[in-house]
Amino acid sequence: SKGIVYQHFTSKEDLLTGIAADLIEDAVAPLRTVAASPAPAREVMTAALMAAERFFLERPEYLRIREILSVPSLGEKAKPERQTRMAGLDAELASLLLEIVQRGMAEGTLSFALPENGARVALGAWALLWGSVTLEDDAPGRAPFAGIGVEPAFQANLQAYLDGLGWRPLSGEVDYAAAGRRLLASTANSKT
Repeated sequence: SKGIVYQHFTSKEDLLTGIAADLIEDAVAPLRTVAASPAPAREVMTAALMAAERFFLERPEYLRIREILSVPSLGEKAKPERQTRMAGLDAELASLLLEIVQRGMAEGTLSFALPENGARVALGAWALLWGSVTLEDDAPGRAPFAGIGVEPAFQANLQAYLDGLGWRPLSGEVDYAAAGRRLLASTANSKT
């Protein structure tokens, strides 16, 4: 009954925040595993974003819930501990991506004059993913891109972005989509 739900959640927004936190936990878990791989950093970045992309495409409700909760008057209605959990998971996700970028810098396959560029690279890669998955088949604004697969378009654009940054080896030298799939498969197999 409705009353039972409100014994655990103070509002609809609190319930949505709880659901979103559980969902993002499911998205962050494979990224943790992939980020721990000893593979080259660019392969790890590709696999991590492929894992996130797979999650978003399989669980489109997460994006819809986050869109609702992005309205300040709604998101603020959740219990502070749920808001804190969401913020912590978002920060962990960003931190994992930044660690992968920093690993590429430490490997010498990615270099910058300024250290803060690492965060910009992680944000840029995440923005490519977020933009791609929000343009799902039923998304407003998708019509001009009908017939273009989200996954291959994202992979091509991600690799073009990383190539443009000079993250070596370049995508003409390595099939990063295949490397990412192999890395995801090996990390999934190592958990079983």
